[in-house]
Amino acid sequence: MSTNYPILTTPRGVFIFPHLTVPDTKFVKPDGEYHTKFALDADLESTSSFVDQLAALLDEFIAEYRRNKDNKMTAAKYKKTSLADIFEDEVDEEGEDTGRLVFKFKLKAKVETAKKSWNQKPRLFDSSAAPIVGEVNIWTGSEGKVNVEVFPYFMQSSKTFGLSLRIKGAQILKLVSGQGVSAEDMGFGTEDDGYVAEPDAAGFEDESDGGEGGTDGQQAEF
Repeated sequence: MSTNYPILTTPRGVFIFPHLTVPDTKFVKPDGEYHTKFALDADLESTSSFVDQLAALLDEFIAEYRRNKDNKMTAAKYKKTSLADIFEDEVDEEGEDTGRLVFKFKLKAKVETAKKSWNQKPRLFDSSAAPIVGEVNIWTGSEGKVNVEVFPYFMQSSKTFGLSLRIKGAQILKLVSGQGVSAEDMGFGTEDDGYVAEPDAAGFEDESDGGEGGTDGQQAEF
């Protein structure tokens, strides 16, 4: 496979703990990395097509790797290799399958080589395909599509073939942010013969303190 890595766009899915506007420095120091988990419904044809494209790229890389005599990949050695999972089957708190496949997309905020270094970040677009400018908090539950660069690899230490999915950009089709969550987002609908708040009573402020729940990718749990 050439060094011009394939670029794919996912079907519409759901972002989980995204860090798309501010890099996460918890594990990648000092500059951090952008990342998100991304859930797709397993029973959709578009999901199956996306998985098939990734699997085909991995198979192509493995075949090319084996053909390269410099790698000395004999049949006996190949049998001792393994494949890293392309996705995970999502389960709920009770361990039950949710019917979604979860992918992991990452992008280092800074790249350094022997000759140069540069900063990078995902490009963000709204539903009209216009660039998103200014600050926006993208929380778990937001929906959209992701543009990823597929980087195949073979890890010598673990004898593992796999794919690294580098997030190049994202289109946000439904935004869930810390600035306000609607009743519909929380699963509430209209009920007859119930309490109706007076206008002044409904004007309370969001009590989010901007900590774990108020930053990009960090949604409060309760």
